[in-house]
Amino acid sequence: MNRSRAISAAFMARALPAVFSLLLAAGPSPAMADMSRACHVPDALLVFDARLTRISRLVDHSQPVRILRIRAFQDGPEAKTLNSELAHRLPDVRFTIIEEYPQPGDAEDDFAQIRTAIDETDPDLVIWQLGTGDALASTDLDSFSQTLGHAADWIERRDVDLVLVDPPFVPNVAHERLYRRISAWIDAISRRERMNVVNQYDATHYLLSKRTAATPTTSPSALPSPAPARPHCMTELMAEAIVRAATR
Repeated sequence: MNRSRAISAAFMARALPAVFSLLLAAGPSPAMADMSRACHVPDALLVFDARLTRISRLVDHSQPVRILRIRAFQDGPEAKTLNSELAHRLPDVRFTIIEEYPQPGDAEDDFAQIRTAIDETDPDLVIWQLGTGDALASTDLDSFSQTLGHAADWIERRDVDLVLVDPPFVPNVAHERLYRRISAWIDAISRRERMNVVNQYDATHYLLSKRTAATPTTSPSALPSPAPARPHCMTELMAEAIVRAATR
């Protein structure tokens, strides 16, 4: 499968605001019994483009699942929290989560370390948080697309499922537009090639917008702080999306 074709940056510049407007209009999904109320998001942010075939086989037979999680930095949800969220949804399955923190770099650097980590840990699923280094370095988007395609093909040939996680929405910082650019590119590639992505950028943007749109009678000091809430919500969203894809 060749995933290295170029995508129009001009198209994504037009598409991203339109997509987010649709998410805001859609509102949260009514069927989120396992989600904290504060973390409810539109259903579109919980649906992957493809099934997690290897995880599905294991879950169908209540077999253990090994997850290799490639993280950009050491904040956000901890492995034991993600494990708890997965176990809550699939109590008959034992999850083992191995976390790796690659040296700061771009997607190509990450991929080199992912190959070694997969050989060492033999995972069933790789969760790859990517794009932060490429965004800050303003990596050429065609080069980024080719690296992502090669990595996805390499992982697929080893019968390992892959879930990508794009950068978060970080308001009021100079590099936010860089995160927006790389997140749009990841989304465009994933939709075209049916790659599974946890849309952290759109989810954090939506949750922050929902909080700031609180009723005028609510004191700003009474609103939940975006930073502490984000890791907790992203753990729930990640677990929910993975379980939906593995059991559909």
